[in-house]
Amino acid sequence: MDGDIAPLAQLVELAEKYGVWLVVDDAHGFGVLGPQGRGALAALALRSKHLVYVGTLGKAAGVSGAFVCADAVIIEWLVQRARPYIFTTACGSAASVTRC
Repeated sequence: MDGDIAPLAQLVELAEKYGVWLVVDDAHGFGVLGPQGRGALAALALRSKHLVYVGTLGKAAGVSGAFVCADAVIIEWLVQRARPYIFTTACGSAASVTRC
């Protein structure tokens, strides 16, 4: 919220080196940073299969909801294991698998 951006390039490099997932919560960057407001990862031109990109739609997009963009394995795990998602009956609750 202070406008600080983590050293994402170095963190992505470490995630790839050690084969771990890097979760990037871009709630305050999505809609503001990068080309067409695509967020901090787009601003830095970072892509990796080790990224789990999370953003909210209630800030810059002005609507309710959020998203997770990740490898299909991670999305499927979330769909099967995330209790708030499993037991939700919220309006428009649906999952789509997106590769980033």
